[in-house]
Amino acid sequence: MKPTPDVSRLVRAITERQLLREFYQLVVEEATRVMRAKTALLTLLQPDGILDFVGVTGEQSKDIYGLKMRASDSFLAPVLESLKAVNLQSHDNDQLSETNIMRKGLGVPILSGKSCIGALAVLNPEDGKEYNEEDAEALAMISRFVPLMLQMNSQRQTSDRQEREIRLLKQFALSLKDNVHPGRIAESLATALAENLASTVTSVYIVDPDTQELALAARTGLELDTLISSEERGRLIAETVKGRKAIRYPNSANNPLPAFLPLGTRSAIIAPLVSREKFMGFVLIASLLPDAYTDADESVLTAIASQVAIALDSVFLAEDVGRGARINSQIYELSENLSEADSEEEVFSAIADAAFGLLDLDGFAAMIYDGQQLRTHFMLGLAESIYDYAPAKGQGIPGWVIEFEAPATAQDIIIDPKNQSALWPSDDASLLCVPLQRGAKSIGVLVGVSQTPRQFTIADTELFYTLAHLAAGSLKCGD
Repeated sequence: MKPTPDVSRLVRAITERQLLREFYQLVVEEATRVMRAKTALLTLLQPDGILDFVGVTGEQSKDIYGLKMRASDSFLAPVLESLKAVNLQSHDNDQLSETNIMRKGLGVPILSGKSCIGALAVLNPEDGKEYNEEDAEALAMISRFVPLMLQMNSQRQTSDRQEREIRLLKQFALSLKDNVHPGRIAESLATALAENLASTVTSVYIVDPDTQELALAARTGLELDTLISSEERGRLIAETVKGRKAIRYPNSANNPLPAFLPLGTRSAIIAPLVSREKFMGFVLIASLLPDAYTDADESVLTAIASQVAIALDSVFLAEDVGRGARINSQIYELSENLSEADSEEEVFSAIADAAFGLLDLDGFAAMIYDGQQLRTHFMLGLAESIYDYAPAKGQGIPGWVIEFEAPATAQDIIIDPKNQSALWPSDDASLLCVPLQRGAKSIGVLVGVSQTPRQFTIADTELFYTLAHLAAGSLKCGD
């Protein structure tokens, strides 16, 4: 009498969340034990009609494990077509015939509802006898645990994805608590994604509400080629906006990666930032690994992108409503303070405080031109090396501004052409510089910096100009 299936082992494997590969091996081992077979095979049917051998034990198992063959041409075709237990014979056209392993066999379909998802087969009984109906019932009993495990595994993946999504959303929501600037929101997003998703590069691009230009707002990870030219950026927007859905780029022959992705990318996801049917930018995560992202990752990124878009929209709306009143109030207060300032340091200190509040800066410098070089007379939030930085007219970004008496912005200071002749000495990302003018004469410059990538807008430049005019008018002629 043959052994009966050890149902408890299979149930325990499912409830203890055993890895699928280990579970598949347990199934074939149990099949060989119960059926007293020399070999057992577990196959799963892929959507493209290919049978994948996911579990093998017994004779020539190393040669058979991982085989893939077309289901319609395989020795298991009668099982898959009839959806019944079938005594098997070797099929001359399939890869298994090359192993000369099969002498006698029995196969049963693996059913999930009314669909066939694979087959479980045992080959070559130890006693050499044909398998009978009782054997078929025993093997079918073992096969029923496979769809149950797959269903449980799918539910666990869904649960894990939801838990991760909730955790990420909570983390991001907490980071938004005190963030009222688009750049800070983008930075929080990039950091949260880098900590929770397998990304080599995370980039966040935001559409400036004033200029409608798309600019890099935050980036984490390796310094890959993440700076996208205007033409390529336009193509990226067009692809991303289409359908208002995230796009996942796996690395495969059927899905070639677009040229606009960061150099070295082998897989990526791009999710649009959309609020009230308005495109506000996108977030890109990219990896050097092939097929690094799953449907769950795409779902998580879509959810977080939606929250980011709402947060950005709220910030822009609040800025539109309250920015004018707030600026007027602070400018009036600044004028009152400057009227009482007795020294150059007091003037620039008041200007710096206002610039930090109105423009959300990380650093500020006031540089005066002595006829040959620009010298820093006041700084806040910058490295001490700024005092040794003395560019001549036309050198560096401040020197360019004093020569041409025009404002300048640099989204990425390091690569800005104007910076190459006199490198900015502080470790900052973006810069805004305007001339400090007394009458028609430029006497220096004001510099504002951000430690995270940021596109300073026309409104930012105009506001910094206003502060520069107030500063110049408050400086005494001898200062």
